[in-house]
Parts: sequence; C-alpha cells; structure tokens
Amino acid sequence: MLDQVQEPLLAVLKISPDFRPAYDPLLRLAEAVSTDDTDRGHRLLDELASLQPARTEAGRPLAQSGQ
Repeated sequence: MLDQVQEPLLAVLKISPDFRPAYDPLLRLAEAVSTDDTDRGHRLLDELASLQPARTEAGRPLAQSGQ
C-alpha cells in the first residue's frame, strides 16, 4: 500500500504541509512499515518531520529508536 500512496501524498504535503488527510495516513504507514523495514520507515518519518516540523508525531518514533 505504501508503494501506491507515498509519492502522491508526499506531493500533496509539499504543496500544503498542514493537510492532515495526507500526513496522518503516511505517518501511520511509516510507523507500521518500520517494524519490517526500519530504514524505509525512518526515511519516511524523516521526510514527514522535515515537511511539517511543527508536528512532533513523526519525530517521536525516531527519538524512541535512537535515530
């Protein structure tokens, strides 16, 4: 699923970083994929954190893992 939605939703966030209907699903998918593919999940969390630095949700899993 992440393969299908990641790029389109990131494109929306680049235009409108506050758009929760794009941010929230990506956040949940990044957290879920991190259990099987830590690097991919962390890359997506990093990108979310850089697109919307005021929101702390993407940084929390990274901080917990020591990244």
